[in-house]
Amino acid sequence: MKAYQAFAAVLADHGVSAVFGVIGDGNMHWISAYNRLPGTLWCPAWHEAGALGMADGYAAALGDVGVATVTMGPGLAQSLAALTAAVRTRRSVLLITAETSEHPPGQAQSAEQAAWVQACGATYIRVDSAADLADAVARSLAIARGGTPCVLSVVINVFGAELEQIPQAAPQITPAVPRDVSNLDAAVQLLTGARAPLVVVGRGATGCIAEVLELGRSLGAAFLTTVGAKGVLGGEPFRLELTGWMATPLAREIAAEADVVLIVGAALDLYNTEGGAAFGTASIVRIDNRAPAQLWDPAPERVVHLTGDAAYLVQALAKQLPEPYVGLRTQTTLDRLAVEGRRQEALTTAPQPDGPNPWAVVSVFNELLPEDAYFVVGIGHFWYFLAPYLRTNDQRRFQFGCGFALIGQALPLAVGAAVAEPGGLVVALEGDGSMAMNLQELQSAVRFGRDLLVLVMNNRGYGSEYHKLVLGNLDTREGTFEDAIDLVAVAQALGVTARRAEDLDSLRDGLNELVGMSGVRLLDVSIAITPMSEVYRRQHA
Repeated sequence: MKAYQAFAAVLADHGVSAVFGVIGDGNMHWISAYNRLPGTLWCPAWHEAGALGMADGYAAALGDVGVATVTMGPGLAQSLAALTAAVRTRRSVLLITAETSEHPPGQAQSAEQAAWVQACGATYIRVDSAADLADAVARSLAIARGGTPCVLSVVINVFGAELEQIPQAAPQITPAVPRDVSNLDAAVQLLTGARAPLVVVGRGATGCIAEVLELGRSLGAAFLTTVGAKGVLGGEPFRLELTGWMATPLAREIAAEADVVLIVGAALDLYNTEGGAAFGTASIVRIDNRAPAQLWDPAPERVVHLTGDAAYLVQALAKQLPEPYVGLRTQTTLDRLAVEGRRQEALTTAPQPDGPNPWAVVSVFNELLPEDAYFVVGIGHFWYFLAPYLRTNDQRRFQFGCGFALIGQALPLAVGAAVAEPGGLVVALEGDGSMAMNLQELQSAVRFGRDLLVLVMNNRGYGSEYHKLVLGNLDTREGTFEDAIDLVAVAQALGVTARRAEDLDSLRDGLNELVGMSGVRLLDVSIAITPMSEVYRRQHA
């Protein structure tokens, strides 16, 4: 038996049921063996970054590891931006590649791969011997499942070695989560009797949302989420939606009024803290499985850390808190939320001189897209209309390709999610400039036979750059596309059912038609480029 056959079998034994990738001489042998094993699915992408993005989207939708493979050298190089994006969102991704032999003469594909990967923030594991393959697979999967993307690199001549039998799949070791409850009493003291408490929920809390909601309600808290956790609060009536730059005016007001903020499983950064100013002078209780030294805090002198598993720590807090408080859970807050709802409705009615109002387009999405849809949203100026105002409920789920501000990721992420079949229609929401970067992956989804609806918010330009040019009193032509791609024609050539919506009426018609269909379909939705999002007004105007 060849080592590449054993390698494929070990992956399957560890439950790796789908692999995304681009074939090359560094992986072709084991891919061929893997694709012939029962219960496995080989998903060939057209570009290495697309393959890694698909594994990322698959991991997010499935809640488990996503596996991609690219060949050595240039194949790995082309996947590095998508790998960095996965690192920033702590996605459970394993990327398998190869390495050239170190024996001279040198090869064109030789490169300092370990340094590349480490610069991205991922873990690099090199395999020099066929005898080490099984242990390396187990170790790399454990690292990936722990939230650190991992690159497993096998020296190319190892795959050709002879083995007498398939190595036994080594048991996967689940890394122990550190636990430090020494500050529990201090946290209870801060939370007890808080006048205006807030709970901020991040992706690290998604395994214990019911417990977080119960604790927050007993505190009398209103709730915010990070972008990555959008939708997890379901129908909670005192949800203020997103925190930080994406927050609504009301959410920003209440965040500034808070006296104590409980943050569960959220990486605080420039964006979800408005540069550190979002919570005013409030004291902060922070629950995270990462040690305090690994985290940034907007006001370190006012932060109490509880380190460990979120579910355990939330329950430990709940046991020590006294009777429930009213806090912000009042009719006054509900009245303020109603006023905010009317303000949002007013945004949709303003006429625009150069195309449909983007807020009105999002309102139609909310009206006509399925209540159980799985949304995958890319990044660009268009996402500032989508992220705050796509409606949440008890069923909708969201994934955002914003970890590295890498445009062009929504389509690969959505293709991976569609392969994972998360339940509900997978809807990719992307901008036209971003869409042009990975258009070829539409045909990957067609080849995989997946059910996917792609909505392109098309303003015929790079919206972010357009508005920065406006603010800089520069010529905006550099931010617009004079000869734009005919996305409908290209999509149809790739085997996709595609339509164009130039106004709100044709948008409704297009959605009513395409939502009821199956397969891969695309709706090219015109929007005005001139409206500046609320986020950009706050950040730049």
